[in-house]
Amino acid sequence: LIKTALLLQYPTTPAGITANVSSSTSIVVSWKPVPQDYANGVVLGYRVLFAAAAEPQAKHNFTVHFNFSAFEINGLMKFTNYCVQVLAFTKKGYGKMSDCLYALTDMGGSKNYIVLVADSLLVSFPLEDVRKVIVSDCECMKIIYVTADKNVNVKAIFAVRN
Repeated sequence: LIKTALLLQYPTTPAGITANVSSSTSIVVSWKPVPQDYANGVVLGYRVLFAAAAEPQAKHNFTVHFNFSAFEINGLMKFTNYCVQVLAFTKKGYGKMSDCLYALTDMGGSKNYIVLVADSLLVSFPLEDVRKVIVSDCECMKIIYVTADKNVNVKAIFAVRN
């Protein structure tokens, strides 16, 4: 009973959260305001948190005034998968953070070609759009993908230089 009373001090998670890519370096996040019956006080604002899916510990956040229900995150990396979350807050503290919504920024003018065949995935794109890491005598490319059950996977592809 005491535990329930403590939880009711904070606002619930905003509903209807969306994360839509608006360019190769920006994502628009929107949500529905927390209804007064679930605010548990006066909602002062919202926090929009985001991080590259490959680096979830490196979260960034912005505070948004309570009158707004959308925010555009700019200056993101091209062709990068981001986890976006939203929470509401009152003078008593922060409400529960939403689950991650994933949004993959565009490549910036290049076309992506994705072909699904049974249980495999073939992705084709111009080589100049691939971020490469040079490690001694190897060119390495990191492939990051998120499965339907929200597991982040990282695969490295190595090609020995001539």
